[in-house]
Amino acid sequence: MKKNIRFAPHKTLQKIAHVAYGIILVIYLCNTIACNIDTNKPVPEPYKYKIKINFLPIVGTTPFSLNTPYATGLGESFTATKLKWYTSNWQANNTSVQVPVLQNYFLADAATNTFSTTIQAAAAQINKLSFLLGVDSLRNVSGVQEGALDPLNAMFWTWNSGYIMFKLEGTSPQSTLVNNKLEYHVGGFSGAFNALRTVNFNLPSNQLLTINPSRPSEIDITVNLQKLFSATHNINIATNASCHQPNNFSAKIADNYSQIFTIKTVRNY
Repeated sequence: MKKNIRFAPHKTLQKIAHVAYGIILVIYLCNTIACNIDTNKPVPEPYKYKIKINFLPIVGTTPFSLNTPYATGLGESFTATKLKWYTSNWQANNTSVQVPVLQNYFLADAATNTFSTTIQAAAAQINKLSFLLGVDSLRNVSGVQEGALDPLNAMFWTWNSGYIMFKLEGTSPQSTLVNNKLEYHVGGFSGAFNALRTVNFNLPSNQLLTINPSRPSEIDITVNLQKLFSATHNINIATNASCHQPNNFSAKIADNYSQIFTIKTVRNY
């Protein structure tokens, strides 16, 4: 004989209500504990220490400007109508410890007087800095990009698939090209004629970076274009007034431009 089974719906609902109440109580307690935590404590910002970099182009000891004649130091002269270069991959150190730095791609351009950029670091004390003069290999093969890396900035070889790291255009009486043109477009990110160069700075002991999180420190860096022609290799305009592809000559220019940067002043606030 089958037994009749009776359900007690009211008891089932009571159990469900008790479970729901327990869940609500747990959520309430968790929220209460969270609210008792000091919410006024600032959340750490990984890159809150800022450094403003001011590049100061000069030729010898004379401030640089476009459309002005200058001497190379090798008995030749030049007048620049364009001057551009890229910096990227900034690195910083605090004594022997590497300090994380937010990635920064910057295009200096004399035509727009764009010579300042701000980098952001994760520590207030810094005694060493470095940057890559040019655009790293990954970004060279990453297709069309924006901002400083936009091909519309006329710093990208569409025919050669890569960025121009450094560009100087103008004229020189010593140039044998038509209209005495001077054109150095230096690029190449791999192989024997890689134009990427790392520029390193050891900050003077009396000018270390001690950054105030509420105001950026500043570094003035001179860019001596006279050294472009003689820092490591002698570059004679009469012999080579043009460069438009990675080769042995462009590599020599790259060796030279890695030596044109010098820290002039460090300002902490």
